Amino acid sequence: MAPEESLLHRVEQVNVLLLLLFTAGTWWLADAQVALSVFIGSALTSGGYFFLKHTVSKLVQAFSAEQTRTKSFALKFYAHLLGMVLLLIVVSMNVRIHIIGLLLGLSTITLSILTVFCVQGGLDLLKKMKKRKGV
Repeated sequence: MAPEESLLHRVEQVNVLLLLLFTAGTWWLADAQVALSVFIGSALTSGGYFFLKHTVSKLVQAFSAEQTRTKSFALKFYAHLLGMVLLLIVVSMNVRIHIIGLLLGLSTITLSILTVFCVQGGLDLLKKMKKRKGV
């Protein structure tokens, strides 16, 4: 597995962990409605991240094969964004959504990315500092 794929996979793992922690925490601290809203928001962003990761990896492969598919990517991206908005509208019409819980759930992917890359950056910095001491 390439280092980039490993980082992306780690982001997914941290995101699932945050989804579980935030959902259980809000269930314990608030109530089931807030926990459901956190879960819905996190599930939407997780699905969006997975779709975007898959689409971008295909785009990178197309560029490496010297095929241009930027219009296809833009079309898929905006179609996916519209689908996510429609899905959120349908869910909010059928389920009572707590807006703060939803926003907390929507933020899980951002927190996952920041966590993984800050930890990885810290580890890389430690490796560089050890190399300098050894030289």
